[in-house]
Amino acid sequence: MSTRSVRIDNLTFAFTADQKPFFENVTLELQPGIVTYIMGSNGSGKSTLFRILKGELRPSEIISGSVSINGITYPIINNTIPIELSNQVATIAQDISLMLAPQMTLQEHLKLAAASSKPGFSLFDRIVPKNTVRFSLPSNALISHLSGGQKQLLALMMVLQKPVHILLLDEPTSALDTQNAGQVFEALHEITVKLNLITLVITHDELCADRTNKRILHIERNSSDSRITIY
Repeated sequence: MSTRSVRIDNLTFAFTADQKPFFENVTLELQPGIVTYIMGSNGSGKSTLFRILKGELRPSEIISGSVSINGITYPIINNTIPIELSNQVATIAQDISLMLAPQMTLQEHLKLAAASSKPGFSLFDRIVPKNTVRFSLPSNALISHLSGGQKQLLALMMVLQKPVHILLLDEPTSALDTQNAGQVFEALHEITVKLNLITLVITHDELCADRTNKRILHIERNSSDSRITIY
């Protein structure tokens, strides 16, 4: 399925049936080919939005609305996100240590990630060589010898070994210095454009404001009624 904009209409979400909606009648358009940075204070709903997109809802949670993909509308029914959306999503969590084995090399991680992909599918030749050279990623180095930025770039290349249309990253530069953060943002933007991905990044890093081909999405909570505004 080619990536076009994904639109979510009238999204209403509550943690339980007897609570006020956390999101109410939210409309959100996700655009391919650009990186959308999501900013907001702690507790504003950034991580909750990611869980919704991934379809990771708890039994007590209530959700309604619809999702349109490539012009086809899928209603959210039975408190379930349509698999047409959730199956396209890949996530890189804030703690990437669970993805990496310290005594394996960068190359071994990528081969393992590619081996678990669909038969005949691999972005290995399109993504890996350019970025390993450009960002000085040593293919035969053990993970324990890589910098934080190199590990983040590796995690990004690993998830791209499978068919991905929507990429979610949670604070990918939170533990990085300015130079490493800049490299991660640069690689992320290049890959997003090349593969026409829908890329969403939760961040507090002001470096993203200096990037071209980006969109910044703010999530704010109204203190009087706790409702969320996305703009």
